[in-house]
This record gives sequence, structure tokens and C-alpha cells, in this order.
Amino acid sequence: MNEPKFVLSLAKDVFDLCYDFNTQQELQSLVELVGGIPSRAEYTRKWLLQNIKEAEACITGWGSIPFDDELLNKAKRLKILFHTAGTVRNLRYDKTARRNLRMTSNAAINAIPVAEFILGIILSGLKGVYQYQERFGKKGKRAWKRDMSISPGYYGTIIGIIGLGHIGNKLLKLLEDFEFKVLVCSSHLTESEAHRLNIRKADLDELMSQSNAIVLCGANLSKNRYMINARCLALMKDNALFINAARGALVDETALLKELERGRITAFLDVTDPEPPEEGHPFYTLPNCILTAHVAGSFGNECYRLGKATLDEVKRYLKGEPLENELSLDELFYRT
Repeated sequence: MNEPKFVLSLAKDVFDLCYDFNTQQELQSLVELVGGIPSRAEYTRKWLLQNIKEAEACITGWGSIPFDDELLNKAKRLKILFHTAGTVRNLRYDKTARRNLRMTSNAAINAIPVAEFILGIILSGLKGVYQYQERFGKKGKRAWKRDMSISPGYYGTIIGIIGLGHIGNKLLKLLEDFEFKVLVCSSHLTESEAHRLNIRKADLDELMSQSNAIVLCGANLSKNRYMINARCLALMKDNALFINAARGALVDETALLKELERGRITAFLDVTDPEPPEEGHPFYTLPNCILTAHVAGSFGNECYRLGKATLDEVKRYLKGEPLENELSLDELFYRT
């Protein structure tokens, strides 16, 4: 029996990053990779045009060549696309949707480390870890005293979540083990669903003004640009935490900078606009701005989870079983 023909639209370095040895071996035992595993030099548009002609399925990921009409016209046998990463926007998958090709995405899988990262920030931030470190750096032993204003703890503390996509839902699951009060601002959340989840639906102003820690994980859509503006930021409690693990463009960073310079709040920014910030930007040096280099998503060993999830979807596909991470049109054009 001939193995199903797949094409790997990934350079070998990215394939190795996301697929460990065992996952690679199992995948290649199940399907024929037409054209093999291309090196970075081999992986070109010409290579993909040549090899996609025979394939019924295509595996993509970070750095994959975007689809266009020429590629899709060559891919007469193509039925399905397995995306190793999260968002599919950069690959022009809107065109594939109009060709009625099935698509899967690992957005829900990539949300796992993001939610874990956010939880870590919430737990350390609500104990004042970063503020204490700054104080010790300036005053040494003289700063050795507990301050409830910067470390309110966890019991009954209010967490505000803006957006309830994959990340927001994963974070809610992690927060179940704590006794936080949770506010959620999302147009997709119904009152009945909020009751079931033991959370409270809130509008943006209410959430910004009441929360001790605010997590921005909204969709990166043009309508959401600068959704967190000067007026919103001014509503925040003194010593509140603002965590952005979504996209920098959702925040008016000029307004955020002004609020940070007042010393009233602490921001945790894993994303900025532009990314990274320009050389000399105050985000690098402000003591109440904790900057990380877009590490919340799958990183290091976490990338292997993406490859394993893709392999699992391929196995379900080959058995004719329902796929767990198949994109609907709503997810393709809104959530992705």
C-alpha cells in the first residue's frame, strides 16, 4: 500500500525546532514526504512549486512560503493543510479557504505556554517580587520590610482578562486552582457561560478600574488597535499590574509610557509596537516596566509540543477521525 504523499513546506532548521527525533521518525513512517526535508538553501518557491503537485497534504509553520493562486493552481491534489504554528494569516490562508481546502492550526496548543507564562507573572507580580527587587537594589537591607500596597496576595484579588480566545480560556483553566475573583471583557462571553465558569462579565472600563492584575490577550484585529488607550490606563488602580501577551498594537504605548513614568502601575510587556522598541526607548530602563523578548509563546522545548500536536492531527486525518484543531471560517477570518 502506497503511503499518502505530503509536502513539507518548512526548512529543515524549523522542522528540527518543532519536531523532535521520535516525532520526525513516526511522521515519516506514516507518510511520504515528497521532496524530502529541504535545507534552508533548498527551500524556495521553485522547490515548493515542483513538489506540491503530487501532495494531498502540506505541513507548514514558521517561515513557510505564503500561498497564492500560482501555488494553489499547481496543487491539484491538495486536500488539507497542517499548520505547525498558531496564526495562519501570514500564509494567505484566506485563499486556501476559498478553494475549500481543510486547515488545522496549533493556536490552541501555542496558547498553553502563553497562559502558563501569564500565570507566573500574576503570581510573582501580586507578591511584589519585581518592586522588592528594585527596592533592594537601591536601599539594600533598609528596604527589608513587607508592603501590602505592592503585594496584596492572591485570596479574593481581582484578575481582569481582556479577550477570551485560546489564551484567555487556557488562563481561566489555570486560575481555577486559586481563589481569585475573575472579570472578563469579551463580546463572545454570555452571562450564562460566565455563571458556569464562576467568573463575571464586565465592560472594559469596569475591568480596568477594578482589577489588581489586567491581562490583555485580545485578537490582533484592526478594530482593536489602541483599544487600551490613555483613558483606560488612567482608570487603573494604583500598584495594579498590566500584562500584554497579545500584540503591541492593541495598546497606545505613548499613553502607557506616560502612566509608567508616573510610577503608579507596573507593566509586563512581552510584545511591543514596534518590536523590539527603538534603541533608547524608556521601556528598556523603567523599573516598573518588565520587558521580555516575545518569549511567552512556544520556546525551546515547548516547540516540540507543536510538532507532536501536528503529528497527532495527521494520525487522526489518516484514520478518518475528526480533527481537534481544524479551522472553521469564523476562526480563520476572526480568531486567527
